[in-house]
Amino acid sequence: MKTFAQGINVSGWGAVKAGTQCLVDAVKTDMYRHLGFPQVLPTMVAMKVTFKCNSRCTTCYIWQNYLREPEKVKEEMTFDEFLQFMKVNPHMRDVALSGGEPFCRDDIGDMWKVLDDYGYRTGGNTNAVDIDHIMREESAILKRLSGKNIRYLTISTDGIGDAHDKIRGVKGNFDNTMKLLAWCQEREKEYPFYSVGLSYTISPENVDDFPGFIDFALSKGVDPYRINFRTVQEAVVLCRNTGKVDPFSHAERVIAAIEKVQAAHPEFKHRYFVEGIKQYMRNPEKLVIPCYMGYTGMFIDPYWNVYACPFIDEVVCNLKDYDFSLKKAWECAEVKKTQQQIKSGDCYNCWGGCTAVKSAVSGVGNLLRLGWVEKWRLLGMGKKR
Repeated sequence: MKTFAQGINVSGWGAVKAGTQCLVDAVKTDMYRHLGFPQVLPTMVAMKVTFKCNSRCTTCYIWQNYLREPEKVKEEMTFDEFLQFMKVNPHMRDVALSGGEPFCRDDIGDMWKVLDDYGYRTGGNTNAVDIDHIMREESAILKRLSGKNIRYLTISTDGIGDAHDKIRGVKGNFDNTMKLLAWCQEREKEYPFYSVGLSYTISPENVDDFPGFIDFALSKGVDPYRINFRTVQEAVVLCRNTGKVDPFSHAERVIAAIEKVQAAHPEFKHRYFVEGIKQYMRNPEKLVIPCYMGYTGMFIDPYWNVYACPFIDEVVCNLKDYDFSLKKAWECAEVKKTQQQIKSGDCYNCWGGCTAVKSAVSGVGNLLRLGWVEKWRLLGMGKKR
């Protein structure tokens, strides 16, 4: 067991131990943030293992990377480099692999098996474009895993029918998402450690359809706690969409849509991240909570460039220069500079799952806020997978 941040089912004594570990980590992080000791290394690491993508999304332009620079794909991390990274960083608590489309890597199954061997959860998002390939790979992966750690797959679904296909830029893609969902739900019956979900990026094009999508997803038997949604944001590293989307042009519609969902489905009330979306939309100039990226969380691109977060287009360092060791890298002056920048709030204000969740369990104040908002769920009044 690692931490709540990993989305692990915890109850009873296990919940107490996980909560205590989170609190101890939060105290250490605050001491490091304000006093400079003891040193705290990032424990929650998000890795983009590839920029390859076979979608053509209107909210994300990662798929254009290798159209512009086709030779750049040869510089992506190798499996041996990934192995070395895992070996020299035993302190990590959560390692999330993503793309692009992660299934575009031939060795993604091997990477996930390594995470499983080290005791981490495995999985990620998929666009369901090459569905036959995904099902073959997923079937093989499930057979290889130990069953001791959660395996999850989140299918990106930004609408129903043609609405999804238009945003994703691939005709017939919605039908594939539903076929993959049904296939994964059958695998859930076979593998108790397996969990499938849907994700929805709220944008001006689909905000008004969001409540209907939630009704649809629940009718398909998707666990409400495995329906993830967020608002579109300018993420220069994550989506290459700076200047191409306006996160706040539809703010009031986002709030209204979320509140309509919460009124119809109480499962979406008392959810920390959801309440944060509304707060972010109401006051985009103010951080929802103090950010701890660069302290407990970080982001790595396919070329081993390190960023404090995917919203700041400043490379902190390249792990190849430090033998892939975060401990060595975190001694460099650029890291200290970036940490001070984030501590002062001098960065792009965001509220994304890749950053907010990490900050939510970092620092005593943030952890207490999390507990207060989610108290009913933590007390067992909400179903949690």
